[in-house]
Amino acid sequence: MVSRIRKVLNNKKGFTLIELMTVLVILGVIMGIGIPRYVAVQDQAEYDADVATINSIAKAAETYVAIKNVYADSDVGVKISELVTAKFIDGDIALNRADGGGRNKDGSEKIGTTHKDQVFTIDAETGKCNDLAAVIIAMIGNPPMGS
Repeated sequence: MVSRIRKVLNNKKGFTLIELMTVLVILGVIMGIGIPRYVAVQDQAEYDADVATINSIAKAAETYVAIKNVYADSDVGVKISELVTAKFIDGDIALNRADGGGRNKDGSEKIGTTHKDQVFTIDAETGKCNDLAAVIIAMIGNPPMGS
């Protein structure tokens, strides 16, 4: 019986504490690098999606001005609320980074209510939105760090 116990104790199957700690350190380093990168890529993707949405709204504003024939000698301002009322855009569109970086995951803040007074200025000569960069910063803030 004692000899059997000694055999089991002398059997060296398994990992040493040093080997287990080495694996944990390696996993920690991988997570330390991977998680921040994943978060940064996710933030950039949300920002890019919002920029694409705002670009679509700007195109809708340009189309609205062209169809309504409201060109004059000066630039024309079009509010989001006008575009929603005229059914050029859906007022239920939500931005990921509404109000300069605030998250909008639950969809509670719709663009038709939170940004209804945002104005897109359409250039009288070109018919294009001429302040798009300022509108993007006003609606969703600056790009995430590292972009």
